[in-house]
Amino acid sequence: MQRRTMLTGLASLAAMPAQAAGGAVLVTGATGAIGKFVVEMLLARGEKARGLTRNPDKARAAQPKAEWVAGDLRDAASLKKAMVGVDRIIFTAGRKFRDEDPANTLEAVDYGGVVSLAAAAKEVGAKQFVLISSAGVEQKLPPWISPMLLEPIKWKAKSEGALKESGVPYTLIRPFGMDDRPGAQMGIVFLPSDPIMAQLLISRTDLAAVCVECLYQPKTLNTAFQLFNAATRTADDWKKALGNLG
Repeated sequence: MQRRTMLTGLASLAAMPAQAAGGAVLVTGATGAIGKFVVEMLLARGEKARGLTRNPDKARAAQPKAEWVAGDLRDAASLKKAMVGVDRIIFTAGRKFRDEDPANTLEAVDYGGVVSLAAAAKEVGAKQFVLISSAGVEQKLPPWISPMLLEPIKWKAKSEGALKESGVPYTLIRPFGMDDRPGAQMGIVFLPSDPIMAQLLISRTDLAAVCVECLYQPKTLNTAFQLFNAATRTADDWKKALGNLG
């Protein structure tokens, strides 16, 4: 029942008029918990969704309608190849909490991947780089906070700085925390910049929807905001609020 509800929510989020414009949209972390929804929503809007993956054959079998390209966030050369024909990026990738590969560090993936991809995006004149970051990147956090939280926030902050310095138009999305509740069930609240730290969550499906919607909202360019799910008048109120950012 929960799976059916989640699929219904995803269909609701994706059931929008096609608004394809320009080249392909490159999605990093495209087979992950957020990226897979981003890819599906881009396809539903008539976009050329290009997923970056280390295993294109496996990804293509799961989602044959997308374009899949071999690449690794730790390999700058592969990212340059992946960016050919791309004019927008949605970066959903991140080092897994428990990762058995010692080379998959926060520095290499969450930071180094953004640095390399931003450089490649600059070369091709990309129009927008949407980055899922983290709440807390602008705050002086107390020393008692767990290193498991401090380290990711530190590298997310560095990645934001590198993206800003690259000169590529950016959108920085800063969730507090995420969960796997179905999407389109609650509203979404946006807070400018990074004013607070709190235990507030957003559905990964809703987060994916916001990432995609940012491509169609000019006022999200060169902005940063926090977001979380909340009970609002309707589940679609957030789209108007997103369009008024900036």
